[in-house]
Amino acid sequence: MLRLAVIGDPIAHSLSPALHQHFMETLGVPGEYERILVRNEVTLEQVVERLRSDQLNGLNITAPWKTTIKEYTDELTAVAERIGAVNTVKVVDGALIGHNTDKDGFYRSLQELLQRNTVSHVGIAGAGGAARAVLLGVLQMAPDEIALLNRTVRNAEDLVESVANGHPVDIQQLTPTTLTDTLDRVELFISTLPPQAHAIFDEATLPGVSSPYRYYYDLVYSAACQQVVNQFAAAGWQSTDGLDMLIYQGISSMEFWLDEPIEEKLELPEIRQLLREEEAKYQE
Repeated sequence: MLRLAVIGDPIAHSLSPALHQHFMETLGVPGEYERILVRNEVTLEQVVERLRSDQLNGLNITAPWKTTIKEYTDELTAVAERIGAVNTVKVVDGALIGHNTDKDGFYRSLQELLQRNTVSHVGIAGAGGAARAVLLGVLQMAPDEIALLNRTVRNAEDLVESVANGHPVDIQQLTPTTLTDTLDRVELFISTLPPQAHAIFDEATLPGVSSPYRYYYDLVYSAACQQVVNQFAAAGWQSTDGLDMLIYQGISSMEFWLDEPIEEKLELPEIRQLLREEEAKYQE
């Protein structure tokens, strides 16, 4: 039986248990998936011991432990090394292998949005942990221009230096003016901003578009932040939130644990509906 868990703080509203339980039921894989609240390293070490003693076969990691967990792994995949964080661990012959599925989850969900269309000019807002995976995914498309906006320029510079591998990125301070200017010229704009920072979109001028090939992608998927996604949609942009990224990074995690592809065996509309209903329970 596959024994899995997700750790973090907070963790009560995580959609991962519902997502992975659905995967296992659909695939006919016997297993269980639990939430574990980890508020300190003592509890983290207890979880690691469960992995090493074969009580758990795999782990998903969310904030604030994605960086700390690296110290407890025996090996990191190349993508985890480059992103500098781990969101998935599996046990192989007693060794803990740290991986990161955020880039793959983002890239696969982005292709779902673009529907095989290409973009040459891309803007990204934010330079936190999620932005590292996003920048890697954008680099995979090899666009002509990448603009990275962040309130603290130094953090954006550090991100580019550690992830971009020499690819030119136009770094600017995130202000209503630079946001408006960037939105005017890019075909794809990705927000990695946390919910509390979304107010800047109210201060910027959101350009309307006549082309069907302008895209807005917001990594936040909670109902409380749908207003910005809806604003872009109303202005003519093809818009989406981060729910598909959650689904695809979950698919990548399960594929990592099972060591086999599973996407073709799943129905994405059914999964989206399941998670929307699960999320709605937390809004009641």
